[in-house]
Amino acid sequence: MFSGYRPLKCTDVEKILKKLGFKEVKKTGGSHRKFKKHHCGVLFKTTLACHKGEVQAKNIRSMISQMGVSKSVFYSAIK
Repeated sequence: MFSGYRPLKCTDVEKILKKLGFKEVKKTGGSHRKFKKHHCGVLFKTTLACHKGEVQAKNIRSMISQMGVSKSVFYSAIK
């Protein structure tokens, strides 16, 4: 169902977001963190939920869609 999407640690996803130019804009006081990025006049926003364990593949897929990047760009940013 989520073929090619692998779960990652929350800290790894945060590093990817920052590497791709996203800035943390709001901490909700809980486990959710909001990030945004302006690119070519378009605002991209996503939320990272850092619960216990890894960020699930379905959440990774959703974030990639919200970020406006491809799966390969997302996963290559971790290297």
